[in-house]
Parts: sequence; structure tokens; C-alpha cells
Amino acid sequence: MTDRNFLMPEYRPLFEQAGFNDFESLWNCTTEWFEPPNYRRKGWSGVSRLEIEGSTEAPFFIKRQENHNTPTLLHPIKGVPTYRREMESIQRFHQRDIPTLDVVYYNERKVGDKHQAILISRALDGYQSLHDWKQTASEAEIAITLLKLAETVRHMHDQGQCHMCLYSTHVFVRYLSKKDPLVLSGEFKPGPDIRFIDLEKARYQLIPEMRRFKDLECLFRHFFGFSRQQAEEFLDHYLNAGPKFFRHEALRSRLLQVMDYIQTHKPHVFKEDQT
Repeated sequence: MTDRNFLMPEYRPLFEQAGFNDFESLWNCTTEWFEPPNYRRKGWSGVSRLEIEGSTEAPFFIKRQENHNTPTLLHPIKGVPTYRREMESIQRFHQRDIPTLDVVYYNERKVGDKHQAILISRALDGYQSLHDWKQTASEAEIAITLLKLAETVRHMHDQGQCHMCLYSTHVFVRYLSKKDPLVLSGEFKPGPDIRFIDLEKARYQLIPEMRRFKDLECLFRHFFGFSRQQAEEFLDHYLNAGPKFFRHEALRSRLLQVMDYIQTHKPHVFKEDQT
């Protein structure tokens, strides 16, 4: 029986030709772990890179988990698979035009007392985490990318969404030149393309100031390799990327205090400003 849980149906024939016709075949596919499996919550989860032999399509990431659940309001005891939460967040982000991964497939099943889930997404080949990307990027590219990121984070918050774990390692960047294949295809414009990943904790946050402060404080506490001046410029651009909101100046004041604390107690985070 063919599995019909492809969220991007155009990829179904490709997987079927490779012998991945159902949950069982995907669950048992032999791929090396991209990261060592994570054992916690009385279960495990792991990520593998999946390349379809003979295909010109970019590789995929297949994430599998068993009894790796998170309690929710509706399921406080047994919880739900963390990958279900991630898949739902990715779909919610797409609906609100917030850049993230493309989910190809999602399904889950119960076998006895085992709750299993599979999430497959297109690999972000050509992208790097903001943390790694900045190591080789030019100062001009970094400045433009931080402005674009500020606008993108502001859009996410204006849409009521909170990432809840906004580290620089969870922001992926590809700086597109005029000769980049994505630009030549007409799909993208030159400049930075940004994607948010690891959305299993993302949620709708009713209180605007809470979602703004939560994400921005997290980002600045993990702003390794950027300067205090860059952090302040990022914040100012974020605040000016849309209309003023309730407690606009209060939020800026709170986050400047966060930066003061980081500079005093965690001097390894901010690099020295260049003069």
C-alpha cells in the first residue's frame, strides 16, 4: 500500500522509485546518522541525510523518533511526538510567509507501546548557520544580512509567532550572488536568504512583548562573534521595521540592559567593536 502522507506530493514518485513506498520502508532505510541519536524522554530521536541514488534532486534529511514525546495541554500524560510539533510549526510558518524548511513527508504510527514518527525535509544545501557563515562573510555581507534578519524576525513576531530557541545556530543563511542558480532561475533576488530551523518549540504567543523579548534576549545571549554595536543596530532596525507597538521603548530599554549584562558577565559573547 502506497503511503499518502507526502506534504509535497511532487516528491512521491521519486521516493516510490527508490523503494520507499510506505512508513515501514522509510523507518528501516539504512543511512548513517548525521548526528548521534538523542536518547531522552524515555525514547530516542535521530537525523540522517538521505540521498536518492540516480536523482538530481538535492538531498533530504530524514528524522526518525520513537517515544520521544512532549506533553501538551491536550495530551498531558503521553504527550505527542516532538516531530509532529515541528511539522505543525513549519506549516504554520509557511502559512504566514516566514522562511523555514520545506517538509516533504510526515507520518507517525503506534506499534504496541512504541510511538514512532518520521519527518523528511529538503536539505538546505548551500546554507550555513549564521554562526558558521559569518566566519568567512565580508563585513558588508554581514551588515546586510543582519538587517534582513532583523526584518525577518520582526515579521515573525508581528505574525504572533515565537521561535522560543532563537540561537544563531538555528538561523540558516545563503548569500545569493547574481550568478547563483537560485537567482538565475528567477526564484530569488541577490542578497541573503534566511531560514529558521529547529521549530519543535515554536508556538503562537498571545502576549506580544513576551514573544519579542523571549526571542531577542535568546538571540543576543548567543550572538557569538558579533559586536555590541552590531547588536544595537540589529535591535534598532528590528524596532523600525514596522509600526511602533505597545511598550516599544520599554522593550528597547530591557534589551539594552540584557546587552549590558552580557558585556559585563559574558565578555566572550560580544567581540570588540571595530573603530
